[in-house]
Amino acid sequence: MSGSNLTYREGLTAKINESKEINKKKRACQEKIREFTTEIESLEAERNVIIKAINNRDLQSADDVKAAIKKLNNKMNTSSMSTAEETKTIKEIANLEQCVPKTVKLAEIKPKINELFQKR
Repeated sequence: MSGSNLTYREGLTAKINESKEINKKKRACQEKIREFTTEIESLEAERNVIIKAINNRDLQSADDVKAAIKKLNNKMNTSSMSTAEETKTIKEIANLEQCVPKTVKLAEIKPKINELFQKR
């Protein structure tokens, strides 16, 4: 190490310590990325479960589900149906009403996933 008061060994030790600090920071960043990835994967899994529970990929928002319920109620009130059709429509309305909280949860999950992708 020319031009300094450090010996060669001290210079190497300083470089090694500097390298260790860099690796330590690198591992910390990699751990954060792993945490974000794990959280994203769990939210994606939860999102997929909700979508499967909804059974209709077109109805992914609470407003869409409420509009479908309103449409079915209107159809049931304004048209003549057989008892079997009416029973089927009532069951479909009940299923859609159960989907409303799930679509609200889905709407909460989507921004979280996007935010985590941005952080990652």
